[in-house]
Amino acid sequence: MGLLEAGYQAISVTSSNVNPDDCVWFKENGKKLKLLCLAFDNDTAGKKATDSWINYCKKEGLPFEVYFPVGVDWDE
Repeated sequence: MGLLEAGYQAISVTSSNVNPDDCVWFKENGKKLKLLCLAFDNDTAGKKATDSWINYCKKEGLPFEVYFPVGVDWDE
């Protein structure tokens, strides 16, 4: 919610189990993005998801940045 309140457009994949190749929205709209901020949790699943999304972004030529929380989860 903080991103929206700060005036940024934001979407969420809601789970580290979401495969970027299965995201219809990204296939249809990914090239319109100015920047994709990857911010999964700092645990095994989050790091695996981050790697998957990095590979997808590189393959599709999408600009991205990666962020991890200081702890394990963003809500800690």
